[in-house]
Amino acid sequence: MTSPKDPEYAATVRLLRGEARLGPPFDRLAAAVEATWGVRVVNVVHDRSLHGRPRLQVLVWDEDDVAPFRDGAGFDREAQAAIADRFKSLLGWTSRLRYSTTGLFVVFAAFAPLARWEAVGRVTEADLEARIRDAGVPDLWGVKTCFDGIVVFVHTDAQVTEAEARREACVAAVLDLLGPHDPFGVLTPDTLRLSFDSKERFDRDFGGSWFGYWR
Repeated sequence: MTSPKDPEYAATVRLLRGEARLGPPFDRLAAAVEATWGVRVVNVVHDRSLHGRPRLQVLVWDEDDVAPFRDGAGFDREAQAAIADRFKSLLGWTSRLRYSTTGLFVVFAAFAPLARWEAVGRVTEADLEARIRDAGVPDLWGVKTCFDGIVVFVHTDAQVTEAEARREACVAAVLDLLGPHDPFGVLTPDTLRLSFDSKERFDRDFGGSWFGYWR
C-alpha cells in the first residue's frame, strides 16, 4: 500500500469505519502480530506483487508501528519469516487452496501517512493560501503541496524567519481547514508536515523547476 488510491487503503478505511470486519485467518494473524510486536495492526491483505509473487501486506497504524519490522532500508527477515509461518499455520485446507504461500513475501506499510496525504489532497492550494494569509504571514508568495507536505513560500530568504514566527498560527489555521477531511484524527500539530521556504531559493537553487524542487 503506497497511495490513498490503492484498493487496500479503501478496504482499511472501511474497517476503521466499522463498515467491514477483518475475517479469518487475517483477524487471528493481526492479533498475533499485535501481541508479539506491540503494534497496532489495522488490516492484513493477501495479494500478489507486480511480479506475481504471493504477498502478505501487514498494514499498521503509523510509521512508529512499522519501525519494529525495519532493518536498515529493508525489513527484518526474521520478522517476515515468523509472520509468514504464522499465517501458514492458520490456514485450513480450503484457505490453502485460496491463498498461495509459495515464496510468500511479507511487507509492512502505515495507514496514517496516507490518510494525511488524502486529507491534504482534498483541499486546494488556494484554500490553504487563504488560511495562511489570514494567519498573518507577511509577503506570501504562495502555498504548494506534495503528498502530505505543505510548503509556505515567501518571496525572499530574509522573509522566511519572519514567516516561521507565525508557525503556530499557521498550523492551527491549516488543521482547522483540514479537520473535516480527517475522520481518523491523523493530523495534529506534531504530525502536520508544514514548512517554510522562499521563491528566492526556489529560483536560485532549483531554476524555478518544481520537478527539481520536489525531487
